[in-house]
Amino acid sequence: GKQNFLQLHNITTQQQIWRAKNISHNSVNLVQPIWIRDFKFFKDSNSKMIVATGYHQLRLYDAKTQRKPIFNLEDKTKGRKYPYTNVILSHDENYAIVSDSIGSLSKFCLRQRRPIGNFKGKISGSIRDMSIHPTKNIFTCVGLDRNVRVFDIDNRELLLKLYIHQRLNCCLFSKENEVDLEELKKKKEEKELWDQLQTISYEDDEESNKKKLQNDDDSSGDEESSDEESDEESDEESSDEESEDGESSEEESEDEESSEGEYDSSDYEEESSDDENNNNNQYVDSSGSDEEMDDDDDDEDDDDEDDDDEDD
Repeated sequence: GKQNFLQLHNITTQQQIWRAKNISHNSVNLVQPIWIRDFKFFKDSNSKMIVATGYHQLRLYDAKTQRKPIFNLEDKTKGRKYPYTNVILSHDENYAIVSDSIGSLSKFCLRQRRPIGNFKGKISGSIRDMSIHPTKNIFTCVGLDRNVRVFDIDNRELLLKLYIHQRLNCCLFSKENEVDLEELKKKKEEKELWDQLQTISYEDDEESNKKKLQNDDDSSGDEESSDEESDEESDEESSDEESEDGESSEEESEDEESSEGEYDSSDYEEESSDDENNNNNQYVDSSGSDEEMDDDDDDEDDDDEDDDDEDD
């Protein structure tokens, strides 16, 4: 932890048997900060240790010789100032593999005391744990991106990548089943081939989908504009038709009113003509009846004259 020196304790006696010292002060005579994140023992020694700090430092301690670190190795590459999270040693103990909080894996040479390079493959998120194979010169790592990766220590290549549907914090190799490196390489080649096919097809599909979407958007925009224009034209036509219908209806109403007026006048004339005809007929009838009455009177007078002649 922070400001906590490296210590060794005896489990049986539960006592501290060794405590490390800090390195010398820096150039401005300030105390070097302490933040130990992980450490590993060497195989042939119970006192020799490699330590990774949170200030991107790699230190080698030997409890039998001194309390200060034998060397303090720092990766001075530009932009590599992220905390180290884990450290492991190769089988020959000449190399150390260190992981940091952004997913970078670095390889250091302990004999030459210098960084060699990073491992291939992009890792997203912090690496939580690493484990080396018991017999093979390979190791695995897990992190927050939910992937298990297997790397080759010699050439720093990615051999296998598996996606697990959980956030991973620890990993270990099993001693029961051996790992076939050739099979892993074949799987890697097949996966790379499938990944290339998938990426190519995906990019093509994505580009074609984008073009289709753009064309659809353009066509939909043109259709919308044409629909709007047609709607506006139809509205104008409907308004013109309504105005024309209104004018025609007004004209029709006026024509109907005038025709009704003419019809009424013609009816009145017909009625007046009928009344005159009736009056004339009555006059004719009355005159005819008078003439008949005169004829009857003349007949009666003639009868009276005949009767007088007979008397005589």
